[in-house]
Amino acid sequence: MTALISPTTGISRWCLATWAFLGLSMLLVSCGGGGVGEGGTGSFASGPISGFGSVHVGGIRFDDSRIAAVAVEDEPAAVPLRALRPGMVVAIEAGEIRTDAAGVRRAMARRITLAGSLRGPVTDVEWPARRLRVLGLPVRFNAATMFDDQLREQIRESGQILHQVVEVWGHVDRSGSVPQFVATYVAAAHGASTYKARGFVREVRGALVRLGDQWFDFSAVSGRPAEGDFVGLRVQPGNSPPAWTVQSWTRIDRSDFIDGHRLKIEGLVTTLVDERHFRVDGIPVVAEQAVAGVAEGRYVEVEGTWQAGALRAAQIELKTEDQLEERPSEWEGRALEVDRTQRRFTLTTTGGQSVSVSYNDLTVFEGGSADNLIDGAQVEVKGELRDGVLLAREIEFDD
Repeated sequence: MTALISPTTGISRWCLATWAFLGLSMLLVSCGGGGVGEGGTGSFASGPISGFGSVHVGGIRFDDSRIAAVAVEDEPAAVPLRALRPGMVVAIEAGEIRTDAAGVRRAMARRITLAGSLRGPVTDVEWPARRLRVLGLPVRFNAATMFDDQLREQIRESGQILHQVVEVWGHVDRSGSVPQFVATYVAAAHGASTYKARGFVREVRGALVRLGDQWFDFSAVSGRPAEGDFVGLRVQPGNSPPAWTVQSWTRIDRSDFIDGHRLKIEGLVTTLVDERHFRVDGIPVVAEQAVAGVAEGRYVEVEGTWQAGALRAAQIELKTEDQLEERPSEWEGRALEVDRTQRRFTLTTTGGQSVSVSYNDLTVFEGGSADNLIDGAQVEVKGELRDGVLLAREIEFDD
């Protein structure tokens, strides 16, 4: 996966190693000592996109005005910037992160790479329980999960997507007896030349390896992972369970960092030694003091410095499922198709993304009122995404 980042960009060896596990957790690191570009500091971030106007990841607004195209992990072809959608997981190489007068953290994006987590046919659907199976692996979704336009329309009309090939972005939840993906974005992937999966190895039986509750056949490849390894697989399309045929695989290393770098990660506690020592998506963390309530399967945000083989945490915050589902989304762009009667409009960004916006009596307006909502008005909207609609908490008019 590191081949997607050119060694001539000036990114440090640590940043390249970091890229090897992006896509299942958010990571933000300051890459100093020459960092990104010539002679300056820079940053590297990955996680689900939470908004547009610029590309919003991990609470940082990355200016995308210098991005001509978006690289795609493990694929030779790039995609246009307008192909990005909220909930997709991306890796961003950027300049120094600065905080503006309004307290907003910003950086200039220099490279964006789209990273997928899981791709394959839908093998089971349980709409009432909000569960799918893709490649036989369990996928959970919620009201904040985004589906692309094609799937959303298909679900609305028939609810039938069984056997359709899809790509899922999100993270792995190990809190239950069987690990499962928690989807942040799901898109149709017709004609995919290869399937792929990522996760923790639960069991190895000769050439058969189990991720979640699905077996994968390693007979056609060399080497075998061990139980507990975090791996990425490329899988042959067309064959059927009980075991998918693996075309290639990699063990995803999560410990090749350089002492002194600052990290900010969010993900699930995958191993708990005690309330001060645990792993977040495989990354060892040492807290300054005991963290009340930390447990395997809890979602946490951690910020600190990498030192002597562990992330020495200065700040740790535990997140609930409700907090993750209510993750704020912020969009900047022009209001179009304004319907004041239905209290809706479409917000379109300069990058080509668009979202349906709904507002109500509780929506706070800054720099104007609902009467100022006309086609072409430049606005910034903050709220939560629900079933593909941005429920506006605040609408600010820009000059």
